[in-house]
Amino acid sequence: MTHAYPRFQGDIAGNFIARLNEALAADGHHIRVVAPADRGEIVNGFHKTGDIDLSYFRYAPRRFETLAYSGTMAEQAKNPIMALALANLIRRQSHFASREKIDWQTDLIHAHWWIPGGLAAWWGTMRNSVPYIVTLHGSDVRLLNQSRTGRLLARKVFERAGRVVAVSAFLADLASQMTGFERNRIVVQPMPVETFPEVTSKKGGNGIVVVGRLSPQKNLDLILETVADLKEKGTGINVSFVGDGSERGNLERIASSLGIGDKVVFHGNVPSKEMAPVVSNADVAIFTAQDEGFGLAAAEMLMLGVPIIVCEGGGGLLEIIDDPMAGLIVSPNKEELGEGVMQIVGDDEVRNAAVKAGERWRTKLAKQNVAQLYSALYREVISAV
Repeated sequence: MTHAYPRFQGDIAGNFIARLNEALAADGHHIRVVAPADRGEIVNGFHKTGDIDLSYFRYAPRRFETLAYSGTMAEQAKNPIMALALANLIRRQSHFASREKIDWQTDLIHAHWWIPGGLAAWWGTMRNSVPYIVTLHGSDVRLLNQSRTGRLLARKVFERAGRVVAVSAFLADLASQMTGFERNRIVVQPMPVETFPEVTSKKGGNGIVVVGRLSPQKNLDLILETVADLKEKGTGINVSFVGDGSERGNLERIASSLGIGDKVVFHGNVPSKEMAPVVSNADVAIFTAQDEGFGLAAAEMLMLGVPIIVCEGGGGLLEIIDDPMAGLIVSPNKEELGEGVMQIVGDDEVRNAAVKAGERWRTKLAKQNVAQLYSALYREVISAV
């Protein structure tokens, strides 16, 4: 159960869940994905891939069916009409959970994000004996700080779950602190990464790359300020944004106002399998998000041999730098970011350390390895029923 899953070939929405499912299917599991439609669209011809069935459901009139896939569910739900749409999304998804035992002889439900998927699983399985697990990804845990009701509901979801999984230790700690749920009952396991070709050397020369959704939480204007500050100091360095989102127009305006429009390129969304040629020759990848759930993109950049810079307060991003030579942790200001960029650019030792760190993450987050860990969790939960 998820509110984000690839709707078409090359779609990046929930692609890390699709990677996990592909590996689980290869491991012998039969999987059915239950996800909401997008603006009334039901994906034709994409309802079955191997042992994976896909069931997309309607939850609102077409013009209000915008909660999923955009990364703006929390913001949209502040509108009363969209809050009703969210309630119906959860109700409709819970209906699938309540019918799974009868219609599909389901052994277990895996809900991604405690809301809406986990809440739907909790509600729906009140009427049957299907166990469920829930994986916390980040945006759902950040909501807990904003709502006492949310914390109470999340605690109920966690208590009934066969397992609670968080994609980083940072998220596990935060979820426990916010809800009072025992920390030792939360398993830490990141999602799998895209498998890129092995990197033996790294050329560099293409400046800064920024990978991820262009949203306010990422603090991407700070990167533009850093590039402008470096330009004022006589260092002209380019920055490429790979990804899309609600902040793109604002970032384009900021770049223009800072006089660095010629230094900034927006590539938009790039399918994972096409990522390597776009970013592999960057000098450094910068991640300025605060309270990030984990940061798969940062691990993927190391896998491509690109050193990374993350900011203090970055949450799970700080767990990516397992070798201090593979990147830097700096204060979130343009001066330290700029100094970090200049420290990394042209440093062969840092690039080589990034390659080695990337190989460690490649093994740890390979989809086959992550699927085996989840398979073990599934079997434990099912055997306990």
